Amino acid sequence: MKNQYCLNKTKEVVEGKKYVCKVCEKAFKSMDFVVKHIKNKHEDRIVQLNYDFFKREARENYINDLKRTQDM
Repeated sequence: MKNQYCLNKTKEVVEGKKYVCKVCEKAFKSMDFVVKHIKNKHEDRIVQLNYDFFKREARENYINDLKRTQDM
């Protein structure tokens, strides 16, 4: 999930030569460096993304659980 988020936040500026972090617009020579940069400098966004994702998943699992006690 982290890598997918990082790749979504990477923009190729010059084909195969220059990549930019979409979060802060810092430029890098390799997509790998952008991914590393996002994981190190924008970890707070990844943590929030994970929290929101798992919160949604937990709610959906609860709603879809047929074995849960029905509210009266």
